[in-house]
Amino acid sequence: MDVKKLICFVGIFGVILSATEPSTASGMVQPPQEQVAEVERHSPAWDAITEELMLAEKTLVNAPGYAVRVASQWSFRGADQQHQGEHHLQLRSVGREQLRFEVRETRDGEPQVVVNYRQPELVRWAKADNKFSRVMADDPRVELQSCSLTQTILELCAVEFLLMPHARESIQTQLVQVSDLGTNDGTHHFDVRMSNGHQVQVWFHDANGLPTKIKSHYRKATDNQQFDEVTVESQLEWQVGPAPRGGIEEFKLPAGAAQVADLAETLQGRGVEELYGKPLPKVQFTDLTGRPLESRPENQVALLYFWASWAAPSLEGIPSVLEFRDQLQAAGVYVLPVNVAEEPERVKQFVELNHVSGTVGLDATGAAVQELRITHLPAVVIVKRDGTVHQIIQNVKQDMRQRIGEEVAKLQNQK
Repeated sequence: MDVKKLICFVGIFGVILSATEPSTASGMVQPPQEQVAEVERHSPAWDAITEELMLAEKTLVNAPGYAVRVASQWSFRGADQQHQGEHHLQLRSVGREQLRFEVRETRDGEPQVVVNYRQPELVRWAKADNKFSRVMADDPRVELQSCSLTQTILELCAVEFLLMPHARESIQTQLVQVSDLGTNDGTHHFDVRMSNGHQVQVWFHDANGLPTKIKSHYRKATDNQQFDEVTVESQLEWQVGPAPRGGIEEFKLPAGAAQVADLAETLQGRGVEELYGKPLPKVQFTDLTGRPLESRPENQVALLYFWASWAAPSLEGIPSVLEFRDQLQAAGVYVLPVNVAEEPERVKQFVELNHVSGTVGLDATGAAVQELRITHLPAVVIVKRDGTVHQIIQNVKQDMRQRIGEEVAKLQNQK
């Protein structure tokens, strides 16, 4: 992700709308080709910044709740364009049960993006087009590591660490150079180089170790061998203490909000909903012996179930998955389980170990899930009799099977 892409799908900075390269699987900016020697561990500067990071971690871990406001000034300079602006973030957290993350154009303006977690439901909403996505998550910070929308906003504010599950360890593994610039006015000042090429200055509060100011600068190579440069200065205001009575107030979706599978992809025009009502993309599968498989028979409702051994249901849950498949097939639905990008021998072992009968397809290179814009496994693609996509459901869980069955039954009853 880069600045141009962020502005495209958040829609609050408004000016840089040029197309950019597809996002990576993690949604994070890729490190530049330049390599830097690792920082000398246990040098005085290393020990000093480690002490500050440990103090900050202790402050937040021991707090029943905390909030931080981030005010960022940013500038973007490309080969043929320059832009600058500001944006404001607010993060509130109550234990592991509640979290609210908001993005605004001004400090007291209306939220443009909201990420809200009340265990176990994580909702992401964007004012642009009034769309939202909803997933179940045990730990919102882990889930948000793969959210390109959230991660790009945090990066543009130079505060990626705010939603890291293990922030101190993550930061330490990315440090390649550290300079201790001393203390002044109750803060400890460092200049650091990160493994992704970012040059960062950070000021830690002496009393609690929390960062109060961050300056970041980085360059990113473009396709025409030039560079885009981004500079960010962020001020952080922390409130650490008792959690508010009743926790964080409930987030209510605005009237007319439309649910989508992946908010970031949808805001970039690459959501799965764009495929609904259109012919199933020409995807190619093979069976476990390498022979070609048809994605669906003519004039038959089909359900393609994309999975991988690392994302499959627990071993205890597989019998119920097979039972669900058998019920659909008995009702005349074509069901094809498709493994994504794993070695055939590994798939064979998994199938035999779990006594999976019937045909199993292979999407050997992952090309099919890319065509179908699938980002989370397991995933189900429901295809109508006429060969058009009816629905794509990602991160499928057991409690979704009734809904899937009802959708398929509707299509079966349509002649």
